[in-house]
Amino acid sequence: MVSTVRNNQIVNLLILLPYTLIVRAHSLLYPKVYEVSSDDSILSRWILSMLGENALFHSILSALLIYCVAVIVANLSNKYRIFQKQNLYGAFFFVLLASLIAEVQMLTPALLGLLFFTLYLKSCMTIYRYHFKEFEIFNVGLFAMLAGLVYPPLMMLLFASLFVILFFEGVDTKAFLLLILGMVSTAIIVLSLFYFFDLYTFSDEGTLGLSKVITGKTYWVWDRIFYCGVVFFWVLFGLAKFYSFQKKKIIDARKRISFLALLTILLVIIPFFFIGSDIHFLLILSLMASFSIALYFDSLKNNIIVEMIHLLLIITLFGFQFNWINI
Repeated sequence: MVSTVRNNQIVNLLILLPYTLIVRAHSLLYPKVYEVSSDDSILSRWILSMLGENALFHSILSALLIYCVAVIVANLSNKYRIFQKQNLYGAFFFVLLASLIAEVQMLTPALLGLLFFTLYLKSCMTIYRYHFKEFEIFNVGLFAMLAGLVYPPLMMLLFASLFVILFFEGVDTKAFLLLILGMVSTAIIVLSLFYFFDLYTFSDEGTLGLSKVITGKTYWVWDRIFYCGVVFFWVLFGLAKFYSFQKKKIIDARKRISFLALLTILLVIIPFFFIGSDIHFLLILSLMASFSIALYFDSLKNNIIVEMIHLLLIITLFGFQFNWINI
C-alpha cells in the first residue's frame, strides 16, 4: 500500500512538469529578460548577471523554478495532511496564479526569493514535532536571510522567524540561538562573496527599497489591478474560512494551517513598506493564496465543479497572456 501511494505521488509530480511548461507557454514562446534596477538587491543583480542575457534560458529556468516550488507545495500539503485527501490542488493553483500575467513570467529577483521562501516554509513546518529539529531551525534562519538578501521585501522573515520559534517551540533559548546562528552564518558567507567578487559599494542607494510606500500610478494599470484582485480575494477568502478549515483537521495540521494563516497576514502588509514589492511581490502572495484555494476545493465533494473552475482559470490565463481578452 505504501509503495502504491508513493508511486502515485511520483506519477503526479511527473505530470506537474509538463503542466507547468504548458501554463508558462507564453514565456517560452516570447521570452524576456528582467531589467534590474537600483531597488533590486546586490545579490540578485549579481545572480542575474551571472546567468547572462539569453532570454530563452531565463524563461526555461523560471519555469523550472516554478515547478520546483510547486513540488515543495505538493509535498508539504500531502505530507502534513493539510488537505482531507492526497491531491495536487495547491501545486496546480500556485502554477496558475504565478503565471497569470506576462510580467511574472520572467526570471526575477522575486522568483529567486520565492524559492528560498518556499524552503523557509518547509523548514518552519518541519521543526514542529520533529526529533532532529536543530538542523531545521538553523535552516529557518539560513533561508530567511537568503530570501531577504535576494528579494529585500522578504527581510521581514527575519523578524517573523522569531515568532515562528515561539509558535512551534515556545521559549527555547537553544532554538533562538540556532536561528540567529543560521542568519549570521548566511550573512557572513554572502558578505564574503561580495568581498571576493568586489560587489559591494557604498554608493549603491536604495538597494533594499526599505520604508517606501507604493504610490506610483504606473504600478496600477488594469491588468495588475485584476491580478491583485484575484490573488487578494483568495487570500482573504482563506482567512475568512479559517475556522472551517481548522475544525476537521488533526492537531498537527491545525498548527501548521494556523502558521500559514499568520504568515499570510504578515505578507499582505509587506507591499505597503517595500517599493521593491510592486507587481512581482504577488508571486509570494500567490503561493499563500494557492493554499487557500486548495483548502476550499478540497472540501468540495463534486470534482466536476473543481475541474470546471480549473479549466476556466486556464482559459482566463491564456486570454490575458496572449491578449485574447482585451479590456
